[in-house]
Amino acid sequence: MLSWRSLLALALLTPCLGATDLAVNGGFEAAGGWDLRCVDGAEGSATWITDARTGRQALRLTKTNSLGYLRLVSSEPLALVPNETYTFRGWYRSEDAPISALLLFRVAGREGTLAYNAIDRSAGWMSQSLILNAPPGRWEKRVVTHAVTQPTQAHLNVALWGNPCSVVLDDLEMTTARWYPSPAPGAYLPGVSEVEAKRILAERPALDGRIESRQGRSALLINGRPVAPVIFKSGRYDDQGDQAAFHADGIDLALVPIRLGGVKDTPGVWEGAGRYDFALAEASLDAALRRNPQAQIIIDFWVYPYRAWGEENPAECWINEAGERAYGWWGNVEGFATDLATAPNPERRHWWYPSYGSPIWQRDAADALAAVVRHLSSRPQWKAVVGCMVTGGHDGQFQVLAERDHCPANRAAFATWLQRQHGGLQELKRAWGEAPTAWTEIAIPRGEDRRRGMESLPAFLAPGPEIDYRRFEVEQSWRLRDLLARAVEDNAGKTLFSLSYGMPPGYDFGPWAKPSALDAAASMSYYPYRVPGYATGYRPPDSPRLHDKLFIQELDVRSWVADGSGEVYDRWIGKGDSPERWRAVMRKLIGISLAHGHGYWYYDMNQFFAAPEIHAQIAQLQRITERVVAIPDGGFRPDVVVVRSAHEEQWQGAYFSSSKHALFYQTMELESSGVPYDVHYLSDILARPELQRYKVFLFVGSPYLSAAERAGIARLKQGGRMLIFTYGAGYVTETGKSVAAQSELAGLKLATAELRERRTPLLVDHELTRGCRPLNALTEMQMTIFHTAGASSVAAREQPFWVEDPTAEPLARFVENGQVAMALKRHGDWTAVYLAAPNSLGGDLLHKLVSAAGAFTYGEPGPAVSYSDRFVSIHGLRSGSYTLRLPPGTRRVVDPDSGRAIAEGVETVTLPVVAQQTDWYLLER
Repeated sequence: MLSWRSLLALALLTPCLGATDLAVNGGFEAAGGWDLRCVDGAEGSATWITDARTGRQALRLTKTNSLGYLRLVSSEPLALVPNETYTFRGWYRSEDAPISALLLFRVAGREGTLAYNAIDRSAGWMSQSLILNAPPGRWEKRVVTHAVTQPTQAHLNVALWGNPCSVVLDDLEMTTARWYPSPAPGAYLPGVSEVEAKRILAERPALDGRIESRQGRSALLINGRPVAPVIFKSGRYDDQGDQAAFHADGIDLALVPIRLGGVKDTPGVWEGAGRYDFALAEASLDAALRRNPQAQIIIDFWVYPYRAWGEENPAECWINEAGERAYGWWGNVEGFATDLATAPNPERRHWWYPSYGSPIWQRDAADALAAVVRHLSSRPQWKAVVGCMVTGGHDGQFQVLAERDHCPANRAAFATWLQRQHGGLQELKRAWGEAPTAWTEIAIPRGEDRRRGMESLPAFLAPGPEIDYRRFEVEQSWRLRDLLARAVEDNAGKTLFSLSYGMPPGYDFGPWAKPSALDAAASMSYYPYRVPGYATGYRPPDSPRLHDKLFIQELDVRSWVADGSGEVYDRWIGKGDSPERWRAVMRKLIGISLAHGHGYWYYDMNQFFAAPEIHAQIAQLQRITERVVAIPDGGFRPDVVVVRSAHEEQWQGAYFSSSKHALFYQTMELESSGVPYDVHYLSDILARPELQRYKVFLFVGSPYLSAAERAGIARLKQGGRMLIFTYGAGYVTETGKSVAAQSELAGLKLATAELRERRTPLLVDHELTRGCRPLNALTEMQMTIFHTAGASSVAAREQPFWVEDPTAEPLARFVENGQVAMALKRHGDWTAVYLAAPNSLGGDLLHKLVSAAGAFTYGEPGPAVSYSDRFVSIHGLRSGSYTLRLPPGTRRVVDPDSGRAIAEGVETVTLPVVAQQTDWYLLER
């Protein structure tokens, strides 16, 4: 097998040779060829320096203020022709860039605004915009592709936007050469014979599994004993994966797929109404036990219909507004048709897609699951089963789609949900303003018209059909999972835990937190921010541990071994392209789970882990995880809580608003603020007195609040607490939108205008803003990625809010009109802070605010830190040293890899931090 170094060398030979480089002086070896412009009030310079990647010189761009952007433009135009895909590629280094800065490569004119060319789709703008600080000697690549439909004269543009920083550029090129890696997947470790597997199984004890909360943490128990919640998940629906290798790493919990219906033309257990091929199910378990005879099996039931189900139940299928039925092949809704023979790819055996809302589909699927479980529970393999997973719906995660389901059964389900939610038709009319005269007349709302861009609906929805349908379809998705999980648990004959995967809108796990059969839920961090050097922007809620539930992080991390789809995609996917960078990615991600008491699973979608260097690291990660799980809880709790509300993202009109994605950047700022914090749903906070003791409550969403919720929040306004409200928090009431109600909630007089525009908040001089980065405009940063000015067809602008309270202390003003964008108001026994712009709370400002409120901080703003009283993970966003304040009662700080004590009997410890590197520390009491 080739070593990883050989593979990387091979990958470097992959670009097409001989393609012409259109860039003039892209290596900056001469003094000409480029012009620098300062746009929209920006200040800065371009300087030739000798610290180059290649050759003798490179160019340093230095931005010295927070307004506008520096624009480096090639002096001479390039002649571009149709039917070619051009790649604008270059290398950069930075050591001081904040999260709130951008480096944009654009192909455009010399004048006018800069816009993102959508040829790279979401992979491009997400992965090629934020700036990575590099460790010594490392250069980062930036690349975008471009195409034209007619002969065009264009210029290369490099924009440096945001708060002050410096970036060194070198080796810029514009070429038609494409770069592709050349991965070489490894092989699975062999298993044991069928005879040996049966012998070992016969000697094993029968297993059960459950999840419960212990000492304030979620715990996974096998036969009553807590175990590290670490799972192996094969990437194939018809393959048991490399379970033997993961067993050697110390991981025996394994997801084993069993297909109910046929997937990708492969047979399933469910052959027809009341007919099953149980031998297929048993064969899946047998194959897993041959791979790992000690496997602790979690059966992953792929709940899709047998092929004829849709023909037998045509009225129970997903139907679009045009009356066409949805069809699938493996799991996704692949399209709509009136005749399967007209579907694309006729070689595939498509099947009609069931409606989530169909009670017949729900019954049939649950009955099929029950039949399979009853059979398996009588077989010897069942003793190794500890849990189940329900996989189904679009993308295997029961996703809802823009193409809404107009099936009569789904309309009836919506009507039933409305009755539970509102009561009678008169109550519905009061909520909606108008309503049908009978429940049978309920229709599916048309929703957002994305053909008109992302601004076809208001920035915020008022109570009515649209928001009710959005809430219904998300809750129905969770209810369907719960129904299927209950069918397994009720027929298992022993205690099993159940789980499901899904990344709901806005990572909203609020509906799952309610009492249900589903014990665990999984989702992943977002791909592009896994890259070493970025904060992850990922912080799952802490609420599951309050409800005897477990959150699981999915680790589908690509590697140099078995994945490669081009340089833009590889950067977007967060690939660990060497052992060192794979280590940094995995430790950054797993560190979040360990610090906050979550589980995680390795999702081997395409043999991503099949390398000895990787398995050596996985084995070490497992040993450390087991050690962390065994450390008793020390009782430390943060003084700050981020408050979430179920369905909060649904109240925003646009599917893709600039503020929704910019929430990743806001979370990055919190992650690197030096402030430990919990994340809880408002419903839990108001129901549990112990969750009302925080010193600072930060509302990052919650546009809709009921009267009861507002009353509960009012009771928090005492005891010297600080309540921070952002953007539209509390703007929508049970009777509609109300800036007066929002003002009462926030404790300041606010104003708004129901339109969409772009605004830039800039800090003003105040004791709490001194030393902070002036620009707090992460939503404007998101819009700038798409278009440096004006509207964008792919992201909605936001509704403006501002402060009109002469008794408040301004902290920021909008550059465009001087209105107050951020303010603080002291109310005697509590302090109100309001941020009018969405995602405008810099980590340094948060640190200042919570310190003024007397909250605990673990250090100054800097690296991305996951922090608890047992374990700390530090990911370097820039190189330097970092002084970490330890939780009270900490006796010793230990390096978990070497076992060496780093510090003992101290309150703080100063640690080295290297950009793009993750370091772990155990805290002993």
